[in-house]
Amino acid sequence: MKNNHFDIRPMLVIVTLTTLFSSFTCFLKAQQSITSIKNSFPFYNLVSNANTHKIYCFNTTEAHHGGIYVFDKTDESIINLNDDQFQDNNIEKAVGSCVYNPFTNQFLVTENADFGNSPAVVKVLNGNDNSLVSEIQLTQNGTNAQYAKQMYVSPAGKLYVAANTAFEQNANPVIFIFDATTYQLLKTVTITIPPPNDPASYYSIHFCYVKDKNAVYATVMAQENTFSPYNTMYNTMFDFAVNTNENQGKLVNLDDDNFNAINIDFPGKVICPASQSLTDDSQFAGKLYIISKTLTTCGYNSGSMPSESGFKLNDIIYSPLYDEMYGFADVSNSETCSEDRKAVLYKITSNNGILVFTEIGSYAGQISSIFINPYNGLLYVHTKFDNHKLGSQPSMLLEYNPEAPVGSNFLGSIDLSNSSYPQNRSYYPELDNNPDYHYYNYNLTTPYIDP
Repeated sequence: MKNNHFDIRPMLVIVTLTTLFSSFTCFLKAQQSITSIKNSFPFYNLVSNANTHKIYCFNTTEAHHGGIYVFDKTDESIINLNDDQFQDNNIEKAVGSCVYNPFTNQFLVTENADFGNSPAVVKVLNGNDNSLVSEIQLTQNGTNAQYAKQMYVSPAGKLYVAANTAFEQNANPVIFIFDATTYQLLKTVTITIPPPNDPASYYSIHFCYVKDKNAVYATVMAQENTFSPYNTMYNTMFDFAVNTNENQGKLVNLDDDNFNAINIDFPGKVICPASQSLTDDSQFAGKLYIISKTLTTCGYNSGSMPSESGFKLNDIIYSPLYDEMYGFADVSNSETCSEDRKAVLYKITSNNGILVFTEIGSYAGQISSIFINPYNGLLYVHTKFDNHKLGSQPSMLLEYNPEAPVGSNFLGSIDLSNSSYPQNRSYYPELDNNPDYHYYNYNLTTPYIDP
């Protein structure tokens, strides 16, 4: 069934993907219309803020000279930083990460590369005109760091930058911590990870702010190397059981020097629902939730023992409105063949500290993101392509009422196209599944709801 409400937000911006191009799609509530901008450069990530009229679009593959595309919300124009009027703001190497710094109204960009005799830098760009303001050099005790990737700006006013993220025997990942207003270096944290048993290219690092501790935690692990330049992620199609050796990672508190790192196998994204809760009595209080071999629960404090749930997830989000978590997993679709996938959606609650997983829907194919819209309380699913991978279904948004009974909670679909362009239907399905290389075509996109 088709849903034509178009009332889900003031403006939703989402990326959809095809073989040859990316689509940058805007739903404008005031006009109840869709604006779709096609682009030949594949980007999966969006970064913006209500304080600026710019949206930065990029990907984090190992491809160099791709640059970053900037969408201007005022006139719906888009330009690559490498092609604008400024010469010193070009992104000539692979993009490591991009974040918006609300303390300074600036965008920050890292480049994932080795700069030789020079240190890696964080490029500081003016949030109004994209001009280069300055560069933050990443040097630790006189030693130049390289391969800068993930960044995070905490509500406490600190900037965290991960560097030395390329896996090398003699280089451990290091986190640079700066004052987010002055960019003065506060300290560095070097993290030692046990050597993985699988070949690895990069360290995977995820940040999470814990309000109760006024501190940022991070998970760190060596990420398996498969199909360069694609930086694949472990997902639920990966059969961990066939591997006798684990890729052990760590959970660390970057702001507490006395915190003893907690060992976790395959740690990925980490969230702290209590830090986003609207009340002080969240059912998830005192806990971090980490995507690993299965969804893992871990307390804030040093010495806490992680507890695995038994449920594999690709992604997890939290809704402050309902004080509930939601996640999805890829599973084999036995209705077609074992290599095809079905995405299963879960509502996650806590019963006296024990996680309860309730299946609330599924999609015969793959999805690339889930998100809760705070303006109407509905859950949205961004589909990637259908299970047959023949383009029979275009990319779309699926709309759910997470509080309605299962069976009546699916409200319909929203097309991600307009009449001026062909519909996005699929991309590189031949790279979909390759168990021999532990590769599963898996990219999470980042929808942005502009208030």
